[in-house]
Amino acid sequence: TKLSCGSNQLPEGVEQSPERLVAPGKYSWMVHAETQALASIGDRGFWASLIDRRQPKTLYCSHPVCAECMGALISSGIQRVVCPDRMTLEQKPGHKQRDWQSSMWIAEMMADEADIELIHF
Repeated sequence: TKLSCGSNQLPEGVEQSPERLVAPGKYSWMVHAETQALASIGDRGFWASLIDRRQPKTLYCSHPVCAECMGALISSGIQRVVCPDRMTLEQKPGHKQRDWQSSMWIAEMMADEADIELIHF
């Protein structure tokens, strides 16, 4: 059952000005898709179902997960994360997210320590 969906976006109620949507400044303003998906679940009253670890929950993500989002996913009860390997970003033409590599590495360590199944594609 699909509980939620999220996308990188400015938080609701925050001014949507063009300069806030352009790198590098946008990284300070944006809410990541993973966090947005968890927030929308909470808005609809499904938060308790995520905490019930008897029912496995999987998050599918189009990008590798950063440490901050992994912490939120672990705390919410997500048991499986399916996402690209962090090294696949390095192979993309024009890739400029090298600063995220350490955060993604920490996220992988967090997942391992918290027994979160991390599946790369």
